[in-house]
This record gives sequence, C-alpha cells and structure tokens, in this order.
Amino acid sequence: MFLELFTDITGELDPNAQAELRAAAGTSFYEVLAGHFERSDEASEELLALCRASWAHSFVGPIYALLLHRWVFSRPDAGGGSQRVKHVHVLTSGARDLFVGDAHGACEKFRPLFHFLFYRVAFDAAVLLALPAESQHHTLGVIAAFVPYYMPASTLRTCLTNFPAPRAPSPAATPVGPGPAPGDAGAARGPAGATFLVTQVAQALRELNGEEALLKHLRALQGVGGSPVLDAVPTMVRVRLQIELYSLTTPGAPRWAPQTVRSEALRTLDCLFPMGRGARRLVCFAFRVLHPGEVTQAWGRWAARAAAAPLVATRTTATWAASLAGWWLSGAYRAAAWGVHQASGAQLPDVSAADLGRLPLATALLHLLSRERDSGGDGGRGGAGPPGGDGGEARGPAGSRRLGSRTGSAASLQGGVRALPRRQSREDSRDE
Repeated sequence: MFLELFTDITGELDPNAQAELRAAAGTSFYEVLAGHFERSDEASEELLALCRASWAHSFVGPIYALLLHRWVFSRPDAGGGSQRVKHVHVLTSGARDLFVGDAHGACEKFRPLFHFLFYRVAFDAAVLLALPAESQHHTLGVIAAFVPYYMPASTLRTCLTNFPAPRAPSPAATPVGPGPAPGDAGAARGPAGATFLVTQVAQALRELNGEEALLKHLRALQGVGGSPVLDAVPTMVRVRLQIELYSLTTPGAPRWAPQTVRSEALRTLDCLFPMGRGARRLVCFAFRVLHPGEVTQAWGRWAARAAAAPLVATRTTATWAASLAGWWLSGAYRAAAWGVHQASGAQLPDVSAADLGRLPLATALLHLLSRERDSGGDGGRGGAGPPGGDGGEARGPAGSRRLGSRTGSAASLQGGVRALPRRQSREDSRDE
C-alpha cells in the first residue's frame, strides 16, 4: 500500500490538472498536497496518526517528509510539543533518503523539497530558532550535505560565510522546548557555520556513490578554493576532507571511482590545497609506474581521445559542408525557377531547401539534370505548334518555335498534364 502511495504522490500532474490548479509543467502531486496539509490541521493530524502506526515501514518516512514538511515546520506545536524532536527527526531522515535516491539516480525529483528546507528553514531565523537543539543539528546536517547537489556551484562558497551553525544542546535545558529568541547565539554564523558545512559535505562525499552527484560536489568544492573562510576551518576538518578527496583519486578499492571522478577529485585537491600539488602529482606518477596496467589504461585513454578529436572535427566539417551544399542547391533551383517563370510564364513546382538539403549532392544534381533534359525534349516536340496563341505571344515560324519551347518546358516541369490537352485542342481546331 505504501509503495503505491509513494508512486502516486511522486508522479507529475497531467495537463488538465496543471491547467485547473495553474501549476507549472513538471509539478508533482506531493507539492500540491503539501500545501493542502499545511492549510488543514485536521487532515494533517489524521495523516500523522496513520504514520505513527507504521513508523517501521521503509516508505513511511519519505511519505511523511513529502506531505507534511510544510505543516511540521510552519507549526511549532505540530503533533504535540512532547513529540517534536521525534517528528522532526523522522521527517529529516525521510528527506535524506529521498535526496540520496535523487543523487544515486542522477535526477532532481525532490528539488522543491530541498528548496523549502534551504530557504524556509535554514535561512529563516524564526523557523530555525523555534526548533529544538537536537532537531537543528539533524535538519541543518541534511541541508548542508546536499547544497552542492541541488544548488549552483557558486552557492557553496556563499554558504561558507552565512550558513547557520546549530546550537549545542544544553543539558539543563528542556530538549523539546522552543529555541532562543532571534538574535541569540543559536543563530551563529561564520567560522562555526563553515566548519559545520565542510564537515557535512565531507561526510556526503563518503556516503554518495553516484557519479553525477560526486562530480557536482567536487565542482562545487573547487569554487571554494582560495576562500579565507576555508582557512579558518579547523585543521582536523580540512584533513578529513583531504582524506575523502584522496580516496576518490585512487582507481581501486574502497571507492572504485570512475576515471571522471578521479580526475575531478585531483583537480579539487589542487584547488583547495595548492601547496601539495607537486607532491601529489609525483606520488600519482610513481604509483602508475609501479602499476603497468594503469599506465597502459592511461595511454589507451589518451590515444582514444586523440583519435576521437579529428573524427569529431571531420564530422562537424562534413555537416557544415552538407548544409552549405543544400543551401546552394536550393538557391540555384529557385533562381532557375524564377528564370523559367520569367521566360514562359509557368512556375516550377516548389521544392523547399530542406528537401534538397536531405538529398546527397550527386542525387540532387542528377535530379536537376533530369529535369533540364526533360525540359529540352518537350521543347523540341512542341516546335510545330500553331502560329496563333494566347495574348502577347509572337507569331510566325520563329514565334512558333519559341512558343513550343516555352510550353514544353513548363509542361515537363509540371508533369505534362495540363499542357498536352491544350495542344491537342488547338490541333483539332486547326483541322476543322
């Protein structure tokens, strides 16, 4: 039952529902339902009671996070103050499972949920300070771990200076009560927030295995290089980050990182810790020398890239050449059509540039030559036409030849369907 429910609420609205609700394309059902539960306390309480009866089910936490995240964080007394820590913990655990699924699947299905947590919880002092200390740490930890994945790469550098740090729980304080008033030390930012953020990102690098997610985290960390706030982070936290980056540069166990991740991790180390760049390159070279298989693979990748570059350039040049040839043939054909129209008053059938552009060059030329040959043949047969004709046509033997040439040329290019009956009727009238 919960699997079907999860599948339904994560589906996208159909066009009729989007038009009825005035929702943007790609909007999911859980986005609309979360707003409904935020406005209806009675419906939220009923859903919370159903979730309490099935906490052990693996899909209950994600469903609870998708449908009730707005209600839980907008109501300080949602579900009862005594169960506040538990409710927030279940919600953030379900959100983490959803974000990890997105990262491993290289998709962003739950970006709206993350944006709510990022803007409406982490950077909303009233909501953040109303959370218990234990809930603050867990909620901000989930948000910080996925900032590089869901936000632009430059956001991580900005968050180093203004990301909120969770306040430490006080043994004497009641853990389920509201937080301190705004302006208290609980909203501390700066080095404490940067330390917490870097710690959570390093932990996310250890837990994530998706290639796309690792690349996004590494590229976001490259933008942090040279920041003075990073230098204020404690040494142990930076060493932990280095350890995770070093583990991603090794080709084998324990991470088995692909080549793209290994190269990006090495560049990230050079950006964040430029002092050891030469030593790292030397160590990598020494390990490659000691492992001939790695040297062979590296040379093979280099040779493949070197061989693929000319092929890509050749394919691009051929594409452009074919496009230019099609454009030239289309222009030549239209010029010929205009000339025939001016000479005979008949118009060539319209052939678009796309039709000629899709033909090979030799085929297009043969097509045009065959039309020219047919045009000449019909003109010769029409040389014995009648001396008279339509208004404005020349008379006499010479005029008859010119008239026959023009009429045969137009008839051949238009299929000869309308011109032949006209010539036959003129011959009958002459015999009479």
